[in-house]
Amino acid sequence: MSGAKLKENEKCVMGEDHSPAYMVDTCGRGYAKDSLCTSSAKDNDDPLLMIPVTSTATGTTYKNYFCALCNEDVDVEHLEPFNLKIVSWEEVLRQPSLSQLKYNRTIQAWTLVEGKISVTVYVTAMVPDSLKSTVVPCQWRLVDRCAPNWSDADVETKCSSYMSLVEDKTGLQYRNPYCAICNYVDIKDIDCVHLPEYGAGGFAGEFPLIRLFYLKDKRCEKDMVYDKFHGVCRCNARISIMKNGKCVYKIRK
Repeated sequence: MSGAKLKENEKCVMGEDHSPAYMVDTCGRGYAKDSLCTSSAKDNDDPLLMIPVTSTATGTTYKNYFCALCNEDVDVEHLEPFNLKIVSWEEVLRQPSLSQLKYNRTIQAWTLVEGKISVTVYVTAMVPDSLKSTVVPCQWRLVDRCAPNWSDADVETKCSSYMSLVEDKTGLQYRNPYCAICNYVDIKDIDCVHLPEYGAGGFAGEFPLIRLFYLKDKRCEKDMVYDKFHGVCRCNARISIMKNGKCVYKIRK
């Protein structure tokens, strides 16, 4: 968005499954901390955590729904989530349920699970058309050259010769393993970055998550929100916690 004025706590965030954009990924001062705001979708097998949301009331984008709740006193109806695109090169159900989306730690990939069948998929959060004039994209830093004091010319040439993304333990990405090596990163501390490759014959289905949450869903009690991914009711984390199957207010009303 041209001329957009960013808040102090907005920064360039390269999410687990979305392109870099300016957003808030921590809880604001004066609000109760919510661990789900900073948690990883993959570590928690919780797709909800990887879907950024934008407040239509303030124009601010947040890493996920829980980051929005611990920063704004806003009605859930004013939070618009990104769309979700699922891509697979294997035969998969044409209209899979979002509750089938699971993260497999063994193969380190998202999967669609139907009974005993598990299909690997690539998941990407996409900015919906309605938010393209609001969400502010940014340039994520990519290390594509060697450190100034690096002396091995052969490694330096390989660093600049091809693209095969890797990242270190801090999440910093390098053009390829040689670029990490010539910046003095231990080869044991880097992992490959897997990106979806779009080709003929692939399956792609886009699920517009326009209404991910409802404070008053017919399947949920008051002050709970409905999670379409898991098909369960969850407490509005900003004001309540789950206790004995009920949402209990953190602070007496």
